[in-house]
Parts: sequence; structure tokens; C-alpha cells
Amino acid sequence: MQTWSTERGTLLVFTVGARQEALRRRLLPPHLSNFERALHSQCLESTLAAGRTSRCRLLVASPDCLTLGKQVHHLAQQGTTFGERLRHAYADARRRYDGPLLLVGSDTPDLTSDHLRAALLSLEQNGSRVVLGPSPDGGFYLLATMDPLPEEIWSQVQWRSRRTLSTLLQALREAGRPIELLPMLTDLDHRSDLQSWLAGIGGPGSGGNALRPPMQAWGLLLIHLRRLLKALCRVAIPPQLGSPLAMPIFCWSGRAPPS
Repeated sequence: MQTWSTERGTLLVFTVGARQEALRRRLLPPHLSNFERALHSQCLESTLAAGRTSRCRLLVASPDCLTLGKQVHHLAQQGTTFGERLRHAYADARRRYDGPLLLVGSDTPDLTSDHLRAALLSLEQNGSRVVLGPSPDGGFYLLATMDPLPEEIWSQVQWRSRRTLSTLLQALREAGRPIELLPMLTDLDHRSDLQSWLAGIGGPGSGGNALRPPMQAWGLLLIHLRRLLKALCRVAIPPQLGSPLAMPIFCWSGRAPPS
């Protein structure tokens, strides 16, 4: 097991890669798949940038080896179900490195170094604590630990459901692990999530006082995404509807309107 010195901890990003994310989620229509792949690629880059700023060692767990930047290491996902792949990635990272481990996805564009630093500080104060970042859909965007999680906890969680976070919290409480919750952040699972996120950029963070991520790195992609979503939401109105037709209305005395 390697120890950590200058790094404050390890950031483990669990993802299937931009191409597979675009096929799995369909935030945009198929003919705009290139923009959706660019969106997921930038989400991953933004997450890794937050890890660098927080002085974290960077690991990416994915089914296929991705093109990653310097000092970003790859872990191959193992297992058939989502829970198995997540458990194996967590255990693999634990075998490689000691110290705090922060497990996140790659679909939370509001995740910043402030959230990672808050998790690291909480673990430094109490090594047995488990820090979780809840999502409004019943899941979580971050799981951080100093002391490894017991093996049986992973099998008690209902993964990829609205009860993911609640069953994880129950398992952690039964195991006697203290818990701290970070501000809630939305991940991009549906087109409505993308619309809400784009509409809120520049305003208050979706997680209380959490700050929005730096938008400079997103460049023209944000402008294109806003325009595309605006066009998709525009109601198609035929250029000529024609004139209304006069229709006779017959009334009979003593008859009530039809129910």
C-alpha cells in the first residue's frame, strides 16, 4: 500500500466515459450526440480539475481505458452489476493508496474543490466518519472515507434507485459509523437537469452556499448548449393555420348541457 504525503487524499472518479454516458443518458437528441459527448467530457475534466485544486491524487475507474491528462491513473472496472463495479473500484483504490478516499461520479457539474476540501477536512477531524454528498434523486454524488467501509455495507445498498442514499445511511448507522452530509447537488440524469443547471449558471449554487464551478473552461460549449436547448423547447407552429370555420349551434329549451 502506498502512502500519501503531499497529496491530501485520493479522488476516485467512477465513470463509463463520455461516449457511453451520451448513449446511456440521452440528454440531447441523437443528432446532437457530438455536443452531448463534449458535455460529458467537460464534466469529467471539471471534476478532475477540482481534484487537482484540492491536492488530490487522481484515479479514474472506467470499463475502457480513457484518454486522460497527466498524472491521472486508470482503474479497470470489474463486475457485472453497478454495485459490484463500484465496490471493486473502491477496494482497488484502497489497496493502492492509504489516507482519505473520495469517490465521485462524472455527471455533477456543480462539484467544486470547495466540496472536496470540506470532505477532506471532515475526515481529518474524524477518521471513522463517512462524508456523503446527497443528490435530489435519492442517490449521492460523493462518498468519502478515511477508514475503509466494511464489506457487508456494499451488499445492503439498493443501487441505482431512489433508495440508494437511504439504504446506505441505514447500513452505515447500523455499522456505527458517524455521518456528515454535504450540500445537495444535482447530477445530470435527464434533460430537465441540464436545463435547470444551464439556467442557474451565474446564480447561487444549487447546494446552499456552494460556489459554481469556474465556467471559463467550458467556453463556447455553454453557449451552444443554451441555444440547442432553446431550439428544442420552441413549439413548432404551422405558418398558416387557416381561418376558423363557422359552425351552427343548436339549442333546445329545457335541455341541460351534456355531462
